[in-house]
Amino acid sequence: MISDRHMRRVQIAELLTALHDHLQVVGIDSAGLALNPAATLSARGDVNVISVDPTSLPTHCSVAACYIAASSPPQILVSHDASAARRAFSILHEYAHHLRDVVPVVADVFWSMPDGGKAIEEDLADAFAAAILIPEPVRLESFEHGVTAAAVVRLSHISSGSREACCVAAASQLSTPGYVMLLDSNSTARFTARQGDELPIRRGTRQAATILATAAQGGRARGVDTPTFASGVTGQQMHVDAVLDGQYIFAVWTTDSPPWGGLSVPLDGRPTGHGGYCEACDVEFTAWTAPCQECGEPNCSRCGACACLPGSKPIPSIRNRMCDRCFLTLPVAAFAGDSPTCKDH
Repeated sequence: MISDRHMRRVQIAELLTALHDHLQVVGIDSAGLALNPAATLSARGDVNVISVDPTSLPTHCSVAACYIAASSPPQILVSHDASAARRAFSILHEYAHHLRDVVPVVADVFWSMPDGGKAIEEDLADAFAAAILIPEPVRLESFEHGVTAAAVVRLSHISSGSREACCVAAASQLSTPGYVMLLDSNSTARFTARQGDELPIRRGTRQAATILATAAQGGRARGVDTPTFASGVTGQQMHVDAVLDGQYIFAVWTTDSPPWGGLSVPLDGRPTGHGGYCEACDVEFTAWTAPCQECGEPNCSRCGACACLPGSKPIPSIRNRMCDRCFLTLPVAAFAGDSPTCKDH
């Protein structure tokens, strides 16, 4: 039986091929697009690429740009203070969002999916940008001996692609589910590419893994640790290989068979939530949402109370809820009744 994660990988690969075929049909040279995405796309006129102040862009985005479909023609707004490599990756990522509705094959596949393609759209956009900036022969040669943090660093040095593009290229070569992460030296995730059906990790999420802190101090570290999601919940245990490169840390996370070898110990596949006790309900509980920013305590799964809110059933002022699958804070209408999982899952 073919697994869901294998189907996801195959589906993204097929859609990526459709996007590249479209470029050939409309006469867009991939090499020219990689060299100067802004000039190439603006010259065509189907989208306008506009340089903007970074404060005008959404703060939660993993790239330094956003796509405005409602404009005529549509606009790609890109931060003027990002590096040239990151600007290129961001523009190409957003151009893939534009092509989503332009390329019939992609539009039809998204239309047929229960969630309208939301589950794979960001990954497809990342894959498109990385494939343009890092040609397949370079990618294959770079990870011929496996995906390690050192291999990602080497690719970032020899390639004109951004660090983010190198992470995506590396994640595409992982043979098992996992992540390839770019972090600041204080272990805050700047960008995370994923493989398989692992949950996304939002930009700006502080990672508590001690291996990352060790790498920041000593340059390199390997072992077993757990990734942290935006809610503060930690995921399953993974094998981690981390390398400090200047002011950045590159980290490869994989569920099993780490390509850097060594003893592959059995890992705990269970995520860890926030344990709490509610005096109003007199119950202990596990919360999968972020703790209250005021008191630092999790909200009760029954009444919604924390240490600074009185217990009630329910609290009318709580209008949003964090999904225990995608870890996004959404309006209560996005959930079925008291379900902790949003309707998209």
